Amino acid sequence: MSNQLIDIKILKNVPELIFGEGSFGKLEEIIDEISHKHGFRNVAVIMDQNLRESAPFNEIGNYVGPNGSVYYFDVSGKEPHTDDIDALVKQIKEAEIPDFLIGIGGGSVLDVTKAVSVLLTNDGACESYQGWNKVKNPPVFKIGIPTLSGTGSEASRTAVVTSATKKQGINDDAARFDFLVLDPALTKTVNPQQRFFTGMDCYIHAVEAMEGTMCNEFAGAYADKARELCVKYFMEDDKNPADMMTASYLGGCSIVYSEVGICHALSYPLSFFYGYRHGMANAIVFDHLSEYYGEHVGLFKKMVEKTV
Repeated sequence: MSNQLIDIKILKNVPELIFGEGSFGKLEEIIDEISHKHGFRNVAVIMDQNLRESAPFNEIGNYVGPNGSVYYFDVSGKEPHTDDIDALVKQIKEAEIPDFLIGIGGGSVLDVTKAVSVLLTNDGACESYQGWNKVKNPPVFKIGIPTLSGTGSEASRTAVVTSATKKQGINDDAARFDFLVLDPALTKTVNPQQRFFTGMDCYIHAVEAMEGTMCNEFAGAYADKARELCVKYFMEDDKNPADMMTASYLGGCSIVYSEVGICHALSYPLSFFYGYRHGMANAIVFDHLSEYYGEHVGLFKKMVEKTV
């Protein structure tokens, strides 16, 4: 791990979070507390369409109350496109701009929620905000509730979206969540293939943070623990969802404090041109990067063998 500090950064985390099995059950209480604290009146929920009929999410309307709205986003077989964001923003604005948002789902839905929070208070198309620090106005307050562990979207300042010409995030502090509900129980029904590829995304985040030229001691500390938890989760038979959810958050933080590396750079064309989901694209590329990541790739292959 490199000890070189490339530049001085102001490092930020999500300001508040609640963690542990059953924490989703505190959502109504959390909404009431945040509403009272900030003077908020209405909330909009953006949720994965696939969760619509699944408990406990099928009762989300009871949580948001009479002044709440629920919008379902379909991420089946594709990653969020800037046109999708623009259409959803228009739909929400035509109803009523909410005081705060709640995003419930995997990394794609969390990214959608972050992008929408920015576009609700900033004019122009989503595509115009792809890049670094382009947001001018404060975003809508937002809560993130991941139902899938590994993407790190819950921790990052990036909302990854694809436009007609590129796959690039809205990279800005405005995209970061204000509050997180991290409930490992929400990830227990994820299918094994999806769990593996998102977990490998987290593992790769950690490796890139540890071995990249932008590494620093802060990023390295988060990355080292995230990597350790990923290996524990995939190599041991007794799997604890809390390990993977913790790894996901720490891995996301490690990338915020450093940068992604060669694996992510090479994986983006697989997503953009061939439609591979992000985690799978990363895994395909990482399998061929022994020259750059050495023993980390060897361990990745062992985790593949253990899982398959």
